[in-house]
Amino acid sequence: MDNFLQKLPSFVRIWLFEYIKKFATIQGRATRAQYWYSALCVFIVNAVLGILGIIPFVGVLFDIISFVFGLACIVPNITLTARRLHDVGLSALWIVWYILALVVITVLGLIFTGIAAGAGLPGFAYLGIGILVIGYIASLVVWLVFMVKPSNEGANKFGEPAEIKELSSFSIKAE
Repeated sequence: MDNFLQKLPSFVRIWLFEYIKKFATIQGRATRAQYWYSALCVFIVNAVLGILGIIPFVGVLFDIISFVFGLACIVPNITLTARRLHDVGLSALWIVWYILALVVITVLGLIFTGIAAGAGLPGFAYLGIGILVIGYIASLVVWLVFMVKPSNEGANKFGEPAEIKELSSFSIKAE
């Protein structure tokens, strides 16, 4: 198994270690490379499954696999994001604030759009759509700033800086 892992591209091995092996670990820190390599691997898997999902007859099977993969990625996405936030000195509670902000933006946008539709006021409908679009873009920008921010130098309240392990000694054995 270890020989097989050495033949994989380094970003895939980093993904295997940071994303899969540590799928439920919130403690510690994750570097930008660890976070974005994991995001790249998840994107590639989703893209391949999406392309295979358009194949007639068997595409439904790949759609189901894609759905299951998406569900399986929820916990690792949250925990890796928590470790990335720790790396820049922020609490994992920022994830909760981010989700709450998206909920508030969605509710406000839908309220304005619904009121406008019921009252026949297209201007308010555009306001609701504007709140949705601007709110989502603003929240995405804030999130990207957190995720691309350089790591804190040295130890912070969440531990020592994350290191990309020497990949020549990497294995997926249970600890």
